Amino acid sequence: MRPGEDDFASWELKAREEVARANPFPERITHAQRAVLEPFKVKRRPSRVDREALEDALDTAASASDMQVLLERHPSLLAATVKGNHGTWVLRQVRLGSEYVPDFLMASETSAGVGRHLVELKSPKARLTNPGNQRESPTLRAALHQIHDWREWLSENLPAAQKKWPGITPQSPGA
Repeated sequence: MRPGEDDFASWELKAREEVARANPFPERITHAQRAVLEPFKVKRRPSRVDREALEDALDTAASASDMQVLLERHPSLLAATVKGNHGTWVLRQVRLGSEYVPDFLMASETSAGVGRHLVELKSPKARLTNPGNQRESPTLRAALHQIHDWREWLSENLPAAQKKWPGITPQSPGA
């Protein structure tokens, strides 16, 4: 099979998918892949100013977009929620194909490799459980459904996703 032949593109895609499935350590990334993440690296822990901004937002924010603005300005708040002894990166509103846009994608590197975390924000005023029975609220169910959809998309588009975000897997945690 050679480039330009009719079935070359489909064979190439199948080969890439096979390689992606065969990679036993998708969380390990190269220096070149790490360099792509470098502009998004969070280089410090949350400061007192960051924590005060979070407290203020939790008191005054009316929507998820208010929290989005806060976390874009203070990415160390998100970075502090994951363990990354060798680095943590926070990317805002990444695209999963044309269908999905998680609010954030976080990458955290430990000696085991790079873990990816997808984040969906909801209003800080929204309830996670129903007051009467303490079961999942509609807001929480909707967020969990979004995370399920992201994982399904990643399962169906893993080679393309790993090309853009090395180390991502359908099992990447969602929060």
